[in-house]
Amino acid sequence: MNVTSVDFNSLNFASIVSNSQGSCEFYYSGPQFEVQKIATAAAGQGAVLSISAPGNSPNVSYVQQFAGPALQCSEVEGTLRSQIISNVNASSWNATTSYGYLAWVPTETYSLPFQLESLSNGYETWQLRQDAIGPKSDAPLSLFIAAFPNFRNPYKAGGMDPNWSYTAGATVVQCTLMNATYSTLYKWTNGIQDLNVTVTPSGKSISYPSAVGCTNFLFMNGFPGIDIAHVSPQPLSDYNNTLVQNFAYVSVMHAFTNLLKGSIYYPRFPNGLVTSTRVMSTTLGTTNELFVLRNQTASEMEALATLGPQFWPGISVQMQTNDTSNLRATLELMFQNVTMSLMSSPLLQ
Repeated sequence: MNVTSVDFNSLNFASIVSNSQGSCEFYYSGPQFEVQKIATAAAGQGAVLSISAPGNSPNVSYVQQFAGPALQCSEVEGTLRSQIISNVNASSWNATTSYGYLAWVPTETYSLPFQLESLSNGYETWQLRQDAIGPKSDAPLSLFIAAFPNFRNPYKAGGMDPNWSYTAGATVVQCTLMNATYSTLYKWTNGIQDLNVTVTPSGKSISYPSAVGCTNFLFMNGFPGIDIAHVSPQPLSDYNNTLVQNFAYVSVMHAFTNLLKGSIYYPRFPNGLVTSTRVMSTTLGTTNELFVLRNQTASEMEALATLGPQFWPGISVQMQTNDTSNLRATLELMFQNVTMSLMSSPLLQ
């Protein structure tokens, strides 16, 4: 029987469009809708999406191995960690803001979350980096995530408290996109799916792919001069499948980062948490490092739910205690689940 796998040689992953300025080149503009849909669903469920068994057999198993992208994450330490914390503190005290979560993408020359930008009125303000993919160079594609368990509402203290360390105990993680090998045992018992996945990174990182130029298009050794109006497939060895795969890998990373980038913070004034990220709709929001965010939603302010049963005699489900999962491992597993889930879509098989 035929079995399902991910077709990273497909052009259904990345949106690669022509230059609007008229030059004969095609550029990466983001993941296609199907990739973002799969990433959102898998990251939210915290599991690999359902895959049909070969021949819809209720009892079947097989082993599969394929090449794909994976995240390799590590704690940021030393000088870079100190620079990141100092950068966050500078922004926090400048804006009277206490951050609980940050996620950003570096450039080839700048790895800190905030940049000081000039406004039209002559003032300067700290702005969180908004890119969702980068660095856009030969450097490895990566993502930074930081969680701050000591953040709290500055309004309660009438402003930032000089005796309180808002960034104490921070967790800062950097994740890099890597080439990897997926080895998977698929098993269906009475129609119930069970997967056992092992991911082995190759040690080779993935960088932002270059544009597709009309001198080569997707051919290895230059455009062969075939008649585009009457083109026929060329020998497979003539095509640059590595470039197409890299575009596909980048689109998965981009869709994944779209869910995590942004911030959660307390502003100077008492209107609750300000959220510019979808991270809490993913399983990353259940990690031990982000428990304080779940617990802070209705605390340190007079939320309606905290007034007591005399104001509303309904029964409220209590917040669960701290989860034992950690940020670094959950990031890697979430990306693994997203990659595996791609094969659930007929467009990406």
